[in-house]
Amino acid sequence: MEREYWIDWQAEKHGVPVVVVESKNTSTTCPRCGTRMRENRYRTLKCMNYGLEADRDTIAILNIERKTTLKMGVVSDPARRPRR
Repeated sequence: MEREYWIDWQAEKHGVPVVVVESKNTSTTCPRCGTRMRENRYRTLKCMNYGLEADRDTIAILNIERKTTLKMGVVSDPARRPRR
């Protein structure tokens, strides 16, 4: 509770919106096609559809960004997506 209050307070103080999104499966879902990725090496996953290969933390960041922009109604820049 205290952490959420602090985040809300800091965000309001700096004029930054707070958007809460579900983080479930964000580190194992392909940010391009939405399929479940397979572990390729330790902490590295690969999408069998697109060949996207990245660290699971990077994959989670991309998926959380996508969920956030969708929730906010903002179109994410596809040029920033990792290439195969």
